[in-house]
Amino acid sequence: MKKLNLSRVGNALSACKHLVVLPGLLIGLAASAAYQVKDLTAVVAPVTLLFGINDRGDMVGQAGDDTVSYGFVLRGGTVEKIFDASLGNSFSAQAISNTGVVAVAVSSADRPDSLPWTYLYENGKFTLVAEGLYVRGISPDGRYLTGLRGGGSTNLST
Repeated sequence: MKKLNLSRVGNALSACKHLVVLPGLLIGLAASAAYQVKDLTAVVAPVTLLFGINDRGDMVGQAGDDTVSYGFVLRGGTVEKIFDASLGNSFSAQAISNTGVVAVAVSSADRPDSLPWTYLYENGKFTLVAEGLYVRGISPDGRYLTGLRGGGSTNLST
């Protein structure tokens, strides 16, 4: 049996950031090799997905069941739900800036194309920025989004 040399793995982990998600826990492996464990049990739902974290440790994701889902922000153990039934029935907080701006993908069974609409969520308010964009990231200052376009056209709002 051949032994694995894991000394390089430790060097690789200390050179970059990684996240490990376990049921109910998030373990952050930081560049300084300091570890933090965050309890995600404050988000109560049959399914909970974590999608983003900013430099302050605020986390965003999606929670829900087969019929409806809401986005959430977890700040210091407090969960803020992101949901507005007038906009859709599936909300997914994809990314959070260091200033607290959240990029949210919203889908609705009522829309024939099934493509998400991307909103910025800040201080309890939604601002539509794109139709048909699968948002994946936000800049630290909250000014720029990254993502990919779905089928059809993408309409960006100004």
